[in-house]
Amino acid sequence: MAATGNVILYTPCTRISVPPGESIDFNIDVINNSADLFTADVSAEGVPRGWNYMIKSGGWNVGQISVLAGDKKSLSLHVEVPYQVNKGNYRFIIHAGEYSLPIIINVSEQGTFKTDFSSRQSNMEGHSGSTFTYTAELKNQTTEKQLYALSAQTQRGWNVT
Repeated sequence: MAATGNVILYTPCTRISVPPGESIDFNIDVINNSADLFTADVSAEGVPRGWNYMIKSGGWNVGQISVLAGDKKSLSLHVEVPYQVNKGNYRFIIHAGEYSLPIIINVSEQGTFKTDFSSRQSNMEGHSGSTFTYTAELKNQTTEKQLYALSAQTQRGWNVT
């Protein structure tokens, strides 16, 4: 929570730990305890290069907010942590005019530059002539678009589609 004067910027979680590649949504309340209308530009300072973020209110990207006297309005800060990132704390500040709210994102592990291919059930049993269906997930955990060629190696007499 940040308070200087009659306006408060508040979010319950100001420090969050996530692995690389995660998206985080912060709900931020702009509370106007003054007797006057509060109107201010809204921005984020110190967001690392290569990170994407959006400040929204009511489903719209916003750059300014107005809050009636004695009222509060909500902002949503959406931050996308890239895969290619170093482990550590990343601090940035949300501003609404002269008021600010510091936020820290702790990247819990070193960023990865690989692809993950996994299946929940990798072996099945059945009679000869049975048909087996596998579901697998291919996750591109690099920062760039990739092309993949998939193939299967089976024993003689087996067909894979």
